[in-house]
Amino acid sequence: MKRGNNFTTMHQSHSIRRTIISFGLALTISLLAIVIQNSDKKVAELKQAQAKITSSSEVPN
Repeated sequence: MKRGNNFTTMHQSHSIRRTIISFGLALTISLLAIVIQNSDKKVAELKQAQAKITSSSEVPN
């Protein structure tokens, strides 16, 4: 009977470890997606600012 309990405990420990790893991986992917989204937004803002600067610095002929 002790052997069965030991196996169950080992299985539960492995299952908990896999759950924690899966949760950590999902959290990492979510944070990475947020960072990418924010950097895309920053790129768009910088391009818009660059276009304004370029258009305002052009000298009319």
